Amino acid sequence: LKELCETYLGTVNDQAEKTVERKKAIVKRLLEDFPKGKNCQIDKIRKSDLETWLAAYEFGYASHTLYVLLLKALFD
Repeated sequence: LKELCETYLGTVNDQAEKTVERKKAIVKRLLEDFPKGKNCQIDKIRKSDLETWLAAYEFGYASHTLYVLLLKALFD
């Protein structure tokens, strides 16, 4: 997971500064809080794992959408 996140962040550096900051913050939270850990193999992560991780947070619709879009971009 950690390697995938590092690769992903390398692809967003040409975006707006605030966008990059937001994506880095989401990835940081994913790596710190993901129940299976940051060293988990990608093929061991299920959609339900990501949904469970995401459900642990309370935020508004816009933030939720940003998290979902980042996860889709990360795993697609």
